[in-house]
Amino acid sequence: MAIQKRVHIISISWGINKEIPSVSTALNQALKAGILIFASASNTGANYPITFPAQLNGVFCIGSADGLGAPSTFNPPFEGEEKYSALGEAVLGACIQKFSGEPGYDAMEQMI
Repeated sequence: MAIQKRVHIISISWGINKEIPSVSTALNQALKAGILIFASASNTGANYPITFPAQLNGVFCIGSADGLGAPSTFNPPFEGEEKYSALGEAVLGACIQKFSGEPGYDAMEQMI
């Protein structure tokens, strides 16, 4: 679908521990078509390796960094791996207005 829609970038903000062959096939076809793919390094923390699909050859592996650009301590190990970082620690996020009025909701406590 991405190839037919002529997209230039695919951004994947999740990672799982098991490869899904049909997703691998689709992503490899997108890479061959010249589409850039960025994927989250992990959703499981520093005790586990880089997750799928960020571990695929040709996919840009994106880890987390703090506000000063230092790698977050919860990134997976990257020995011998080329990876990049984006702000991912203590980042305030937007909130749907209807949630902001909910009892017990505090946007300052919702930082990720």
